[in-house]
Amino acid sequence: MSGVYTLVFGTRSFFRAVVSSLYISPPGPFSEFECGTHMAKAPNEPFEEVAEPGRSGVSKASAWRAFAFGVVLLLASGLGIYLMAARLLDKQKWIAHTLEVKTIVAELTSNIFRLESARRGYVLVGNQIQLDKYADSAEKIASLTAMLRDLTRDNPAQQANLDTLERLNRQRGLFLDESINLLKYSRENVPRQVEITRESTQIGGNIADLLRSMQVEEGRLLALRSKSWTRIYGIMLAAIALAVMLAVVLLGLSLRDLRNELRLREAAEQSYRRLSHRLLQVQDEERRRLSRELHDSLGQSLVGLKMGLEMLRDPLAQKEKIIDESIEILDQSLAETRTMSYLLHPPLLDEAGFAVAANWLVEGFSKRSGIALESSIPAGLPRLPPEIELALFRVLQECLTNIHRHSGSATARVDLSFAGGRVVLKVWDDGKGLSSEAMMRFRTNSSLSVGLAGMRERVEELGGSLIITSDAKSTLVMAAVPLKFAPTTSDAPSSQRTLRTSAA
Repeated sequence: MSGVYTLVFGTRSFFRAVVSSLYISPPGPFSEFECGTHMAKAPNEPFEEVAEPGRSGVSKASAWRAFAFGVVLLLASGLGIYLMAARLLDKQKWIAHTLEVKTIVAELTSNIFRLESARRGYVLVGNQIQLDKYADSAEKIASLTAMLRDLTRDNPAQQANLDTLERLNRQRGLFLDESINLLKYSRENVPRQVEITRESTQIGGNIADLLRSMQVEEGRLLALRSKSWTRIYGIMLAAIALAVMLAVVLLGLSLRDLRNELRLREAAEQSYRRLSHRLLQVQDEERRRLSRELHDSLGQSLVGLKMGLEMLRDPLAQKEKIIDESIEILDQSLAETRTMSYLLHPPLLDEAGFAVAANWLVEGFSKRSGIALESSIPAGLPRLPPEIELALFRVLQECLTNIHRHSGSATARVDLSFAGGRVVLKVWDDGKGLSSEAMMRFRTNSSLSVGLAGMRERVEELGGSLIITSDAKSTLVMAAVPLKFAPTTSDAPSSQRTLRTSAA
């Protein structure tokens, strides 16, 4: 029974803990993307996810664990109810058994009384009917005693009482049989009849006391079994109520999660539609920009080259000078074409990996922008999966572009490290930081710029997270992507090198 109480009260305590842990605001559609208003961390600090104050969420693993616990509790409640129902039926059987014993004891008492009455009636009037009643009562007493013997096999005290009862019935039966035989064969032995009556009455009193004690014992057992039945019945009702309450709450939580999921899905679809529309606009703008670049640079160079080649037809033209100018124009065109190709997709990323491509991007950016960049890249960095290298390169490219366009910072830092089975890219700048309005847009996932939305999408597609912290003096962007393998040559501090570039 103590196990049942432990199950009931333990389940109640756990249920309260689960409900309190789940009764929180649901995460947004991009819950991994958190933006705070704190100071950017130092470059050498370990990677830690920065959560926005006042926001919390439950991961899918935690939700599944809570659901599994709820199912286990429901199964445990069902098993407990089944066991208690089985015990309840068993108690009912024992209560019926006790009532049957009491009934037989009462019937046995009645037959013992009728046996004495039939003997006295036969002695007084010598009626054969009374003698038949006597024989019938004696037979019933033997039968009822045998039934009691069988029903009380589990009760040693009652078995001892039955042994005494049978002994007294045998003694009394001898006296009663003697009285009847005296009456059959000699009606003048009155003193002996009186003596038999006295002895029979004394034994009958002992039998009556013994039967009363048996009734008292059965009454005590009936009270105990009724009390136990009532207790088990109450616990079973409580368990049923707990199971129903747990089922209702789990259903309510599931409904709430479903509504949240639908709401988040609608918000995500709206965000994706906005992003898709914006991407189409950016694609058109990018095409126009490329068109202008090709027209203003490569197109003009080709026009100049054509004019030089046409001048070579003139016999009086300075051919050596024209050839030198044409070669110079070709060199400029090749350089511009190579730069444009590298910016669209650097071949170094495919050929040498992220570290080499990132250093090339940082050096070129520093020379073109005049921003002093400090880059800490692990030496001997193993090749990462191509999708991770491309995502990190695009994040770095977008961060550097934002620093040049918006931060107004004269310095910036780039760091690549490994922590907790993840590759972590950090980009700092000491510029003016993001405004509170921009940070609010990040938190609410509304009206995001294409650059930031693209960075987040790239990272989250790989199961990673993008975190931005910013204040009035600095901004830190951290992109963490889980690895499919743990690097072995880049974890040691001695394997890192520092590359410093400054404005040309």
